[in-house]
Amino acid sequence: RGALWARKGELDKSLADHSKAILLDPNNALAWYNRGCTLLQKEEHDKARPDFSEAIRLDPNNAPAWYNRAMTWNEIGEYGKAIADFSEAIRLDPSDVAAWGSRGVNLSEIGEYDKAIADFSEAIRLDPSNVLAWVNRATNWRMKNKIGKAMSDINEAIRLAPDFAGAWSERGYAWCKSGQHDKAIKDCNKAIRLDPDDAAVWSKRGQVWCEKGEYDKAIEDCTKSLLLNPGDENAQDTINLALKGKKDRKNR
Repeated sequence: RGALWARKGELDKSLADHSKAILLDPNNALAWYNRGCTLLQKEEHDKARPDFSEAIRLDPNNAPAWYNRAMTWNEIGEYGKAIADFSEAIRLDPSDVAAWGSRGVNLSEIGEYDKAIADFSEAIRLDPSNVLAWVNRATNWRMKNKIGKAMSDINEAIRLAPDFAGAWSERGYAWCKSGQHDKAIKDCNKAIRLDPDDAAVWSKRGQVWCEKGEYDKAIEDCTKSLLLNPGDENAQDTINLALKGKKDRKNR
């Protein structure tokens, strides 16, 4: 019944039912797993993690429990622990596209771009229509300054999902890195039209403005990004760079 409540969005009722199931049978791995999933839906990651750990202790072959615990590690920036759990999920279920993609994201976070690219490539092999895998692989190619490969991947992502703002903003940033700022702004504008509530697209355009030397526009866009996502470190870094750029220009 707890799972039914969760599907209806009644998360507190779901949590209560799963907790009762655990009290009745503390060795019920599924009950621990299901309660962890409900806590994850409630974004209570620190509470979900012990439940997934107990589910894993009772049933070490539960690949989704490894995957979900990895997600809780990712949420707090424990990328090494997340990678270890995603790796176990992949070992147990090598066909899990999400696990390959998620491990790739965490590898990218620690600068392991080649390994991340390999994971996204496997996700694409398993599901060639996985737009996020194409976008994420493009990002990692860009981080390695392989702009041609990044462009190829991002163009495929746009072909698959022409209304996905993240793909347009990523291509915009790739254009920027190749010195084609006008094309970059055009793609970023498209991304913002598609999803004006996505902080990342404002941040990306702000970074392009900054590299173009349009510091006031960069500050304006990144301030918008911070309003939507106060934790956007890239936006804050760009604002700092733009302020420095303005100061240096004034002192010339």
